Amino acid sequence: GSEPEFPEDLRLWNAAVQVLPINVPVRSVRFFSEVPKSSGLAGSTALLSAIVAAVRSLRAEPHEPSAALAELVRDIERHHA
Repeated sequence: GSEPEFPEDLRLWNAAVQVLPINVPVRSVRFFSEVPKSSGLAGSTALLSAIVAAVRSLRAEPHEPSAALAELVRDIERHHA
């Protein structure tokens, strides 16, 4: 089989799975952003929101209302990332 594929910077992924552990093997994670780091454009928050949605999907969890997802992402970003 092919080797696992992961981005160089896994800080946001690791923070998400620390809060929302997954019990399925993950062989590939890919994401990118054209928003420059530290630009003040909330690129990491948007990326973390997408990662949390993907992790919740892997956990077979139902979609949350936007406000609940925003609170979860804010908590992960503040305390775990």
